[in-house]
Amino acid sequence: MKNDKFNHKPAANQVILSGVLERVVYTNQENGYSVVKFKVSGSGEILTVTGNFTNPSIGTYYSLRGSHKSHPKYGEQFSAQSAAPAFPSTPDDIARYLASGIIKGIGDKTAERLVEAFGDKTYEILENEPEKVAAVKGVGAQKAKLIADLVNQHRGERDVITFLLKHGMSTNLAHRIFKRYGFNAIERISKDPYQLARDIDGVGFATADSIAASLGVAPDSPSRLKAGIKYALEKASEGE
Repeated sequence: MKNDKFNHKPAANQVILSGVLERVVYTNQENGYSVVKFKVSGSGEILTVTGNFTNPSIGTYYSLRGSHKSHPKYGEQFSAQSAAPAFPSTPDDIARYLASGIIKGIGDKTAERLVEAFGDKTYEILENEPEKVAAVKGVGAQKAKLIADLVNQHRGERDVITFLLKHGMSTNLAHRIFKRYGFNAIERISKDPYQLARDIDGVGFATADSIAASLGVAPDSPSRLKAGIKYALEKASEGE
C-alpha cells in the first residue's frame, strides 16, 4: 500500500519572490529537485535556490514561495517550498524573458521590438493576436504563429502547476503529476482525484482525499466511498 509521503505544511517564515531562472546547476529528472541560480525581479539579486521545479529551463519566470537559509557548506540559499511558472509583469522583465531563448525565433532585437509595440500587454497579444505580432518588423506570419503556439504551451504548463499548487499539492507532487498526466492533469484530477492514489507512487488515500475535499468532492460521493473501501481493506490486510 502507498504511504502519504507528500503531505506538506508551510513554514511560518515564508516569503514570496518572483524572477527569472538564470542557470540550472543541478536537476533530478525523476523528482524535479533542482539547484538553480535565480535573478530576483526588481532588485536584480542573484540567489541560489533549491527546490522542486517542473522542467527547469533558463529564462523561465517563476513565482517562488519559501524561506532564506544558510547552508554550512554552500552559504546563503533560498529554499523554495513551491515554484510556480509565471509570466513577467514589467516591460523590461518581459523583454528579457522573451529574449532568453525560451521561445524559439525571438532574440534580443525582436523581443525589444515586441515590447516597444505592445508594452505590458505583450504576452497577451503574443498568445491571442498573432496577426498583430506578424506586423512587427522581423517577425512575419509564420513566426508569429510559431510564437503563439509556444506561448500557449508555456501557459498550459503554468496553468496546470498553478492549479495543482492551489489545491494543496507540494511542488514535488505537482511535478510528478504533470509528468504523468501532462496538460490533461486538471481534467483528470477534477474528474477523479482518487486516481492519484492509483497512479502516483507515494500518494495514498489521505492525500488524495485532502485534494478531493479541496476540489469540492462530496463526502458521500461514489468515487470517495470506493477509494475509502479499498483503503480500509488494504489497512486490514496489513494487520493480518
